[in-house]
Amino acid sequence: MLPTRNRLSGWDIATLPGTGHAITTAGQIVEDAVAAVSTACAMLPEMQAWSGTSHDAAEEMFRRAARMGATISDYSDGIGTTLNTQSYPFGHAKDALLAGVGDIERGDLWVTDQWVVLIRPIPMTAEKAKALRTQQEHNQSAVNQLLTSVDTADDALANALVVTARAYGFVMPEIKVAGVPVPGMPGITAPADEVPSPATAQGLLQQQQIRNEDAAVTVRETTELALDSNGNKTSTITMQDGSKHVTTVWNSQGYKGQSGPTFRLDEVSVTHFDPSGRQVSDTRSWEEFDGDRHTEVSWADGTTASFHQYADGFRSGSVTTRDGRSAQIDKDSTFFTHPIPTLVGGAMTGIDTHVTQKGALPGLTEDLSKKVGVGAKFAGPAIGIGTTLYDTFSAANAQDACVAGISGTMSTGGSIGLGAIGARFGGPLLAAGGSVGGSWVFGAIGAAVGENLCR
Repeated sequence: MLPTRNRLSGWDIATLPGTGHAITTAGQIVEDAVAAVSTACAMLPEMQAWSGTSHDAAEEMFRRAARMGATISDYSDGIGTTLNTQSYPFGHAKDALLAGVGDIERGDLWVTDQWVVLIRPIPMTAEKAKALRTQQEHNQSAVNQLLTSVDTADDALANALVVTARAYGFVMPEIKVAGVPVPGMPGITAPADEVPSPATAQGLLQQQQIRNEDAAVTVRETTELALDSNGNKTSTITMQDGSKHVTTVWNSQGYKGQSGPTFRLDEVSVTHFDPSGRQVSDTRSWEEFDGDRHTEVSWADGTTASFHQYADGFRSGSVTTRDGRSAQIDKDSTFFTHPIPTLVGGAMTGIDTHVTQKGALPGLTEDLSKKVGVGAKFAGPAIGIGTTLYDTFSAANAQDACVAGISGTMSTGGSIGLGAIGARFGGPLLAAGGSVGGSWVFGAIGAAVGENLCR
């Protein structure tokens, strides 16, 4: 079994040799005690204390008990010796792994509870980020070798104990329900791995996905809001992998290129770009002069989501795919009644739910860029709205609706986990967190939302 870092740290493997000695000693005590009784019984006729047919029967009984005591002693000696000999390589493997992790964490990298090597949330240039990514992959390979050694030593100890026990007649217990064997019960099968296994292609993919997701939501650089010639204020949030979120606070009295005057109040947009500069999504919100509020999201695949709240508090929403299929969001949907949190599994979305304004329409505010600093986790509003939309539509009832985690480092037990968590548990939003069809880590979220909502 591959344990989590926390569980392995709590395993006191150094005490196993002492346990083996205790087992051996206990077996010897049993043998000596039974042998002493057998010897004493055999001496009773000489002492003229007891003889005859009943004594002979008792003497034979104690001889059998002495032979059984010797077998128990041999059994315990075998188990104890196995624990003594096999626990040393197990302990050495554990110590080597934890020491290796300690060496890694003296620098700009750290290791999660899932044994995945990540970059610390610190300010860095693009050049340093690239160098750390290379170092990250090298150190992940080293951790995987050490982790595999722990797994091998653990299996060797368990198998050796079973082999030793079988020599004395031990048979692995089989638990049945209504006469049918139950797989996976304790004592029948080995416990499942608690972390991605580097010995399998799936495990390596899960580790890579966690690394990619973490780099895609960890801020390495931010810029302050700056005015352009049209009076619009723009700032950029750059992630560890080079992807960017560009926030624009639009001048309500100004112009947007060739589109003409906006005449919109409090209009804010966040455009998400992947590391190559391709647009992943665009989210914008604004208020009309009559008090109506709007929030719109568009993803690169052509899926769009639109939300509208009138001045009187009435809300409506819809999702539309590129080919025209759509799904309506009821005004009483939990999407509105249970406001989107500002955290999605630990990653900020930048969404303000406007809960003080007769409803909970998701939207953006001008101070978004001030809330996100270097080292923060930031997923962006399009991911927050997309995962919440899916959870709202798929939840069995309002109590089940919750927002998904984004990666193994940030999961908070959400109903759907993206990427590695999605791969492990088969979440329908695997496409959103996975590199599907060559898309960047979050590039397919629009397709995932549209296909699952607009059937």
